Amino acid sequence: MNKHVLTGRPTADPEVSYFGKDGEQKMMAKFTLASNHLHDKDADFFRCVAFGKKADFVEKYVKKGIHLLITGPERNNNYKDKEGKTVYGMNLVIETIEMLDKKKTEQEADQNKEEFMEMTEEEMANLPFK
Repeated sequence: MNKHVLTGRPTADPEVSYFGKDGEQKMMAKFTLASNHLHDKDADFFRCVAFGKKADFVEKYVKKGIHLLITGPERNNNYKDKEGKTVYGMNLVIETIEMLDKKKTEQEADQNKEEFMEMTEEEMANLPFK
């Protein structure tokens, strides 16, 4: 079985491209995910790729630094360069992607709640304006 479950943060905004024949273009989104080790400050870096509707989601919502949970298989991305040498690589093909950060609107609402000052009715009555 070839299935990975990773949490981490993109090191940059995704790169979006299209491939296929003119009549049947498909969207592809790529980014590198930094996944921290549990017991130290080191991280591993995984090249992630999404296709079709998942690529559209990645383009719209995934930004550098947002906390993600990703599942999917790892696939070879080997190719021959211009000199004929084989270049080896691996990509995690995104099957599922979930955002682990709270929505910004919720974060802003929480921040506003902390900054809000509670006043008694007597204090409200003594304000210089009404």
